[in-house]
Amino acid sequence: MSYLMDALRKAERERNIGRVPDAVNNEFATAYIPTHRRWHWLPLLLGGLIALNLVLLTAFWLSSRMSSTSAPPADPPPAPSQPAPSQPA
Repeated sequence: MSYLMDALRKAERERNIGRVPDAVNNEFATAYIPTHRRWHWLPLLLGGLIALNLVLLTAFWLSSRMSSTSAPPADPPPAPSQPAPSQPA
């Protein structure tokens, strides 16, 4: 890969011989960025997303657990309003 990049840089330099350097043709502007440095933030991003997911899932789990345990107990069935008839003696 570096052989290809070196050849491309050499061809670009040969093509630009005799030109006045400007901001567009600046060799520093087209510098090669190694691939191992391009993605250095990716593990941090993935770790942050996983941590955020765990926090949100825990909050959801705790809120659903609290709402199910804090519900008031069901009311007992109402007592009959008329007394039961007594048996004749």
